Order: sequence, then C-alpha cells, then structure tokens
Amino acid sequence: MRLRHIEVFNAVMLTGSVSAAARLINVTQPAVSRILAHAELQLGFPLFNRLKGRLVPTTEAQTLYPHIERLFTQLDDVQRLANSLKGGRREGELHILSVLALSYEVLPRALRFFRQAHPDVVITIDALHSPQIISALVLQEADVGFVFSAVAHPSLTQEHLADGRMLCVAPKGMLNAALVQSGTVHLADLAETPVVRLDVRDPIGTVVSHACREAGVG
Repeated sequence: MRLRHIEVFNAVMLTGSVSAAARLINVTQPAVSRILAHAELQLGFPLFNRLKGRLVPTTEAQTLYPHIERLFTQLDDVQRLANSLKGGRREGELHILSVLALSYEVLPRALRFFRQAHPDVVITIDALHSPQIISALVLQEADVGFVFSAVAHPSLTQEHLADGRMLCVAPKGMLNAALVQSGTVHLADLAETPVVRLDVRDPIGTVVSHACREAGVG
C-alpha cells in the first residue's frame, strides 16, 4: 500500500463512507473511490463491503487497521518533530519535564537556585510519566527531563544525579516492635505482611515488584 492508499483507507475507516472520507481529506469522491479500488487491486482482497449506503470493513481491513493507526501516530510524531525543528527555541527559555514525584519538592528547590543564577530565563515545567518524557525529548519538545530510572535511547544523553532511599510506611502496631526500633526494614521482614505496591507500569513500581518477588513478598 502506498501512503495515499493508507490515507484514504484511514479516512474511510473513520467516516464509514466515500463522501465523508472525501470531505475529511479534502479530495473529490471519485478520487477516493479510485484510490480505494487501486489499493484493493494491489492488495488482492477487498477492504470494504457496501451495506445500506455505508462501507463496512472486511475482516482483512479490521486486521490491517491497528497497524495503520500506529503508522499515523508515527506520522504525527514526525510532524511534531518537524514543527519543533522549524520553530526552534528562543534564547532564554527552558522547558523541563519531570516525573510527578520530583515535581513537588525536589525540582522546585533546585530551580530556586537556578533562578538566582539565571533570573531572565523563562522556565516551563510539565509533570509527565517517564515514557511520555522520553518521547517528548526525542521529538525535541523539551530541553531536559528528570526520571527515576536509567534511559536507553540512542538519541538521548543521560546523567546520574543522585541516589535515594525507600521508606516503609505501616499502621502503628503492624510491624514487630523490635523491627521498628532497629530502624531498618528489609523486604524479607514483610513476607507475611500485606503490602500495597506501586503500579508495575511505573519505573519504580517495576523495581519494587521485582525486589518483592526476589524476597518472597506477596
């Protein structure tokens, strides 16, 4: 399928008719019909069946469509990157991305010192999830991002800034008194204790989940 075939196919899938698809992509109805017929000829199978004035996607079309959606998402990313490159970034601007946990206290403290040294810089901060931060940086939609876990992407440079510690929070009386007095709680100490963990889709949640499995904590 050529890119024009894909554009028309996507428009028909979204609108359900040739006329609406033509309006969506700003071409004539005959052009949509012709491009769609050519796409089906190249593919060797029909993409739509006509039913009561509407085009109903075939099983093959429904199988193709998720891949087409991903392709359009990638095309949108290309357009966003092109817009970023075209617009550039004005001097004196700094766009920062951060995971939510760091945006409450750690980042504002650091920015207070930065503003003292660079009072004329206009700073924009957005709190996002780590995958969103990585995507935005790759597309050059921001200048710098702060995340908890290491990043593996050929387009990005990373620097380890700090280490932190993790705390165990429990209702009073749940943990053994001697354990509390020791000041240190190991995961193995919680093997028989109900635990509320972070979502495994969160980078820290992934680390904690793996550590809990290793320690036999349910």
